[in-house]
Amino acid sequence: MDELWDSLRSRIASTDGDGPPVLGVEDIGADQMGPQDVVEHVLKSLKSDTDAGLTAFLQFSLSTDGEPVDHLGQLQPGFFCKPDELGDYLGSSADGRYQIITTLGEYKCMGAPRSTDMSRGAEQKLLVRSEADWKELFVNLRLMPFEPVPRWVITSIYMSGN
Repeated sequence: MDELWDSLRSRIASTDGDGPPVLGVEDIGADQMGPQDVVEHVLKSLKSDTDAGLTAFLQFSLSTDGEPVDHLGQLQPGFFCKPDELGDYLGSSADGRYQIITTLGEYKCMGAPRSTDMSRGAEQKLLVRSEADWKELFVNLRLMPFEPVPRWVITSIYMSGN
């Protein structure tokens, strides 16, 4: 069995491209990925391939019922069941606010994530752009008690209107 895992790891390590590495179950726990790592993985996925990035967005998002936007006006990616549903919503948002996410060209993390709720929550501020001016994007995350290891999940995002 160890030979099988070694073979898989060597194939994953030898993949070319600018996209993020393929992650296994043992790679996504909070002991391996902090909130900034999760955000970087999702945005790097979006930058290299929109479809793969939207899939990564959903894989790292907390599932939710109700509405796509919470009571604070923040988008809850976990509301969507399929990557194309999330992409359609982002691309057709009424004010065009989130469209930049589907055409991401560059992003920059603005420092380390800000901890909230006794370090069980985090907010990462970023600057993002496609071809035009930079916009502020805030990604909110929560540490969730998954087994065997807790992991960070995206609860909501908010893009400033500037």
